[in-house]
Amino acid sequence: MREAAPVYRSQTLGAWLLTRYDDCWAALRDPRLGKNYPGQMQHHVGPAWRRHPSLADREHSMINVHGPDHTRRRRLVARAFNRRTIDDKHPKGWFSEQKITVAEAIEAYTQGSAYAAGREKELGSIEVGK
Repeated sequence: MREAAPVYRSQTLGAWLLTRYDDCWAALRDPRLGKNYPGQMQHHVGPAWRRHPSLADREHSMINVHGPDHTRRRRLVARAFNRRTIDDKHPKGWFSEQKITVAEAIEAYTQGSAYAAGREKELGSIEVGK
C-alpha cells in the first residue's frame, strides 16, 4: 500500500489513511487538520451516542482533545511512555504484568474498537469487504 497508495481514502472507515512516517508526522502537526470526535460519533452511531459510556468517556481523552487541554494531559502521561519510571525501580520501563500479547493488541484495536462503536458487523476484522 505504501508504494501504490501512500495516502489513501478509505470509504469503509470514512477517513484518510497515511502509510509513510513523514506524511503522518506532517499531518499530526498541521493545524488545519484535526478530528471532531463528537461529530464523528453523531454521524456513525447516532444522536444517542453519549448514552454509551465507552464512547462518551473517550470524548475527553487526551487523544480527542486539542490545544492546551491536549498539551496538559500529554505532559501528565509523558513519563509512562518513557523507557524509565519515575522512581528508577524499573529502568526498562513497563511492569511485566502490564504487557499484552500482539494478538491482544490487534483484537483491542480491531474487534474491540468496532464493538465499542456498535459496528462489529461491518468493521473490526482484517478481511475482504469488511
